[in-house]
Amino acid sequence: LSEVAIDLTALGSISVLFFLVLVFVIFFFLKQKNAMALQLLFSALGSALLTTILKFTVEIARPPESARFITVEGFSYPSGHSLSAAAIYSTLAVLLCENFGSKTLQIFIRIVFGALIIMIALSRLYLGLRE
Repeated sequence: LSEVAIDLTALGSISVLFFLVLVFVIFFFLKQKNAMALQLLFSALGSALLTTILKFTVEIARPPESARFITVEGFSYPSGHSLSAAAIYSTLAVLLCENFGSKTLQIFIRIVFGALIIMIALSRLYLGLRE
């Protein structure tokens, strides 16, 4: 279960989210969906800014290293992984649903992205990175 949690938490990492945002921003621009590209970009930048401001305003320390499965630096709250993943994946879900007419596909997209957001947040708790 620990390896699964590590893999899931990686889906909220800066490198994965950066790559995902970059790919979809380029895709939306190529499809001439400039507003969608900007919405995703602002969602990513906004979540990064909010995380930074909150981390240095609230300054909640991480649990002791002995209680963690992996070692990370910085403050515990808010989880940049969870906050950024929620902002970016939910924005992507909304934008993708706007482009698909099928109600079944829209429901599927919402369930998949919603489950992904929840699993990333739970993985952070499981790994002992947040109490």
